[in-house]
Amino acid sequence: MEIKIAIVDDHPVVREGIKNIIKEQSSEIIVNGEASNGKEFLTLYQRQKSDVYLVDISIPHINGIEVTRRIIEINPDAKILIMSFHEEKKYVKQSFLVGAKGYFLKEDAIQSLVRAIKDIYKGGKYISPKVAGYVINGFISSTRKEVKVSSLTTREREVLKLIGEAHTSKCIADRLGITTSTVNTHIKKIKAKTGKTSRTELVRLAIQEDITK
Repeated sequence: MEIKIAIVDDHPVVREGIKNIIKEQSSEIIVNGEASNGKEFLTLYQRQKSDVYLVDISIPHINGIEVTRRIIEINPDAKILIMSFHEEKKYVKQSFLVGAKGYFLKEDAIQSLVRAIKDIYKGGKYISPKVAGYVINGFISSTRKEVKVSSLTTREREVLKLIGEAHTSKCIADRLGITTSTVNTHIKKIKAKTGKTSRTELVRLAIQEDITK
C-alpha cells in the first residue's frame, strides 16, 4: 500500500520536518506535493492529485478552512486533514462543516499524524484526543440538524439569496442561467443541509443569515 500525501504549510521548516518524520515512521506514506499558501494549494490540487492533503489552518492568502471548502466544492470526496495549534471548538467545528476529514493538533505525537493519515486514507475520520470531547458532546452529528449556511456551496448560497428575495424557481433559473430542475435540486440540497422543510423557512433563513445582502 502506498499513500500519496501533499503538505500545505507556509513554513518550509515545518514541511521538511513533517516529511522527515513521516519517512522515519512509515515507508507506505510518500510526499508527492507541497504548497505554502491557499492559492498554491488550489493550483497544486488541479495539477497533481494526492490521496490525503495535510493543510495548515493558518496558511496565507486563503486560509485552511476556506481553501478546504473550495476543494470540497470541486470534489466532495477529497481527503483533507486540517493541522493546527488551535484547540478552540469553533475551528474544529468549522473544519468539519466545510468537509475536512480530520483535525490534527500540531502538539500531538507524530505517530498520531501517521495514524491520522492512514485512517483518513481508508475512508475514516481523525480527531486529536484533546479536542475529541467536542465530538462526544455531539456537535458534529447535531450540525446536520442545525442551520449551517457555511456548509453550502457557492451556487447553493446564490440560490438561497434569490429565494430570500422571493424569486420563483423559474426566475432563479433564468437569472443563474440554469434549468428549473437544477434549481429545485439545489433547493433540496439546501433544505437537507440546513434542516429546513419549506420555502418559507428558507426565506426566513436567508434573511436571518443576511444572505440577501
